[in-house]
Amino acid sequence: MGLLLALQFLTRIPVPLRREVPAESWARSMAWFPAVGLLVGLLLAGAQWTLAHICPPDLVAALVLALWVILTGALHLDGYVDSCDALVVALPPGRRLEILKDVHVGAYGLVGAILLLLVKWLAIGHLPWQGLILAPVLGRWAMVYAMAAFPYARPSGLGRIFKDALGRRELLIASASALVITLLLGTWRGLALAGAGWLAAWGLARWAARQLGGGITGDIYGAVCEVVEVIVLLAGGLLW
Repeated sequence: MGLLLALQFLTRIPVPLRREVPAESWARSMAWFPAVGLLVGLLLAGAQWTLAHICPPDLVAALVLALWVILTGALHLDGYVDSCDALVVALPPGRRLEILKDVHVGAYGLVGAILLLLVKWLAIGHLPWQGLILAPVLGRWAMVYAMAAFPYARPSGLGRIFKDALGRRELLIASASALVITLLLGTWRGLALAGAGWLAAWGLARWAARQLGGGITGDIYGAVCEVVEVIVLLAGGLLW
C-alpha cells in the first residue's frame, strides 16, 4: 500500500487505488520515496537508451527531460518555482510565506525554472545511465531528510501532515533503500553523489528556514528535490 501511495503522490503513473486513504497513510508512504525515484530513473534511462538509437544526443536529452517532467507532473518543479519567487526577494518571513501560497509565477520563478531546465538538459546529454537513475532516487530521499531535519513553518497544510507523521521508521527505511540503490549503481561514485546531494539538501533547507523565520514548507521540499537532482546530474557527469 505504501509504495502505491507514494507512486500516486509523486508521479502521474495511474495507480489502482479506489478507496479513501487516511492522511497518516499518505505520510507513512515517505518510506517508499526513494523506490519511486528508482522507478522514475529506470524509465528515464530506458528512454535514453531507446532514443539514442534514433535521435541525435541533444534531442535525446531534451526528450528525456520532457518525459521526466511528464512523469512527475512538474510537482517538485512547481515548488521550486514558488521558492525562487519567495526566497530571493528581500521581504519579511510572513510575506515570503504568502508568496509561497500564491499561484502566480513571478520573474524570479520564471528565470529560475528556465535555468534549472537548461542545466538539466545539458547535464543529461553528458551523463551515463547510472547517474540518470540516481538523480531521482537521491532527490526524493532528500525530501524525506528535509522533512525530518527541519521544522515546518506553518501550523497546517499538506506538508504539515507529512511532517507530523514522519517517524524514525520511515526515515530509516528511506535512507537504507537509497543507500543500497546508490551502492549497487555507483559504488564509491554513488557515495560521492549521495554526499553531494545531502550537502545540497542541508544547505538549501537551512537557508530557506532562515528566510522563512525558522521553518520550511512543502514548496521547499520540492525545491530541495529539484536542486539535489541537478547537483547529482552535474556531479555524476564529472565522476563518470
